[in-house]
Amino acid sequence: MKLKSLLLALLVISSGIAMAQVESGKVYRIVSSKYETVITASPITNALSCVTKGTETDYPQMWEFVLDEESGKYAIQNVFSRRYLQNESRTNYAFVTGNDIVLFDVKENPACPGHYNIDASNRAGGWGLHCAQNAAVVPWSYGPDGEGKVSGTEWVFEEVNISALDKDAAYENYVAYNSVLENKATIIEKVST
Repeated sequence: MKLKSLLLALLVISSGIAMAQVESGKVYRIVSSKYETVITASPITNALSCVTKGTETDYPQMWEFVLDEESGKYAIQNVFSRRYLQNESRTNYAFVTGNDIVLFDVKENPACPGHYNIDASNRAGGWGLHCAQNAAVVPWSYGPDGEGKVSGTEWVFEEVNISALDKDAAYENYVAYNSVLENKATIIEKVST
């Protein structure tokens, strides 16, 4: 095990954070193995970015994985917006969330045990979610930067304990937030008069 992987494992053990392979129906933060940032959905644009881990109630950073039994792949749904991770196969285009259910293959990278690739396209050789240096989540061919060295396409999953009531409250907050945005002009007009 290389130094970065060992340090991440020690951090996980010492902090009590549960890192795991995903299980259907559970909620996780998707953490970049290379940058230790978390995939976060923008409530305004639905774009994804990798940012510093937020608080326990930073719901745009929480993702529920739902297994499709037939294919063995996962739909990945944001807890805050209830929108699904969408596929993007063009480099330099960021992944977004949307209403369509898209399935992703989540598999451990054998060159980096404990680190996973999220395959977005089913291309030969792999093409998955990648945390770019500018913090955008873009498609990229995956593979380590050498034996045991993680790249921006490797991820670990931090399990989040969240109740169904908290998930519902998160979505209600999202709906209220978007209602304010949609009615911004009316609200400003009423406040100004």
